[in-house]
Amino acid sequence: MRRLLLWLVGFGVVLVAIGLTARDLAAAAGFDPLRDVVTSARQVALTFEVSHGQSAVDTILQTLGPAHATFFVTGAWAKGHADLVRRIVAAGDEVESLGNRDVALNRYPEPVVREELAAGVAALRALGVTPHFLRPPAGAYDPTVLRLAQADDLRLCLWDVDALDWARPGPDAVAARVLAGARPGAIIRLQADDGIPDTLQALPAILRGLAAGGFAPVTLAQLTAS
Repeated sequence: MRRLLLWLVGFGVVLVAIGLTARDLAAAAGFDPLRDVVTSARQVALTFEVSHGQSAVDTILQTLGPAHATFFVTGAWAKGHADLVRRIVAAGDEVESLGNRDVALNRYPEPVVREELAAGVAALRALGVTPHFLRPPAGAYDPTVLRLAQADDLRLCLWDVDALDWARPGPDAVAARVLAGARPGAIIRLQADDGIPDTLQALPAILRGLAAGGFAPVTLAQLTAS
């Protein structure tokens, strides 16, 4: 027992010396939801959540231009907007899973959660997309959601900057919040549902501000590979 304690203490010293924390190790092992990425590259991930409508996504794709983003979509939405899913991919952007329906997964028993995750993945795979990340709707998850996602080879992805565009504080407030939180490796949460106009109005200012700060908006796949 004494040797084990000494080993654990020594291991902890090594982690501190190289700048790793318990959270870093958990994240590296896939046990902790991804909220940001440790990188020196001046890159951020703009992530948009989509569960209904199509005009907002269409406008966002046009506005992004050479910038890239990740779209978390529900399986139900993907089924009804197959052409738009293909357009996202063709533009060099990324499509990931928001589950099958826009529901709080942590409120459901395990069989329902398993069905929701499987249906969301199946809807994307039917369109030629293999998701690698899951964003639980509203960020609501529990150990069951985390475990089932891992079993489906899905990494939970949350965020460290919430634009709060869903609260409709005004486009200036949305842009200011995003730009204030921009830093290397930041994962930024935005909405791309119809009926949330602040996002569309704020996006040009967000892109200009990021460019002025030397930040490149990239997909999650690109960010995690940096």
